[in-house]
Amino acid sequence: MRLTAVRAMVRGWLLAVYRHRFRAGEVVSDYKAVAKDHALFVADLARFCCVFDSTYDADNPDTIKLNEGKRLVWLHFQAMAQVQLEDLPQIQRRTETDE
Repeated sequence: MRLTAVRAMVRGWLLAVYRHRFRAGEVVSDYKAVAKDHALFVADLARFCCVFDSTYDADNPDTIKLNEGKRLVWLHFQAMAQVQLEDLPQIQRRTETDE
């Protein structure tokens, strides 16, 4: 799924859940603040959500489903926080510092 499609889906979701645009804007602002001010959190979330790894597991289809669900959480976070694709290499470097 393309990021623009995810953003459109998130926008639709926001407007359906939060009746007032002001509240939806506050939620987006909070996501952006987390992405900006909590780099280790973002890196850990990316790692947990299989952003830099394959979700495929030849031996266990249930693992694939679980990992794809995690990936969807990341796509939601990425769209809400407006994390750009250009930011991913820097986020990935943060995940590799503990290995």
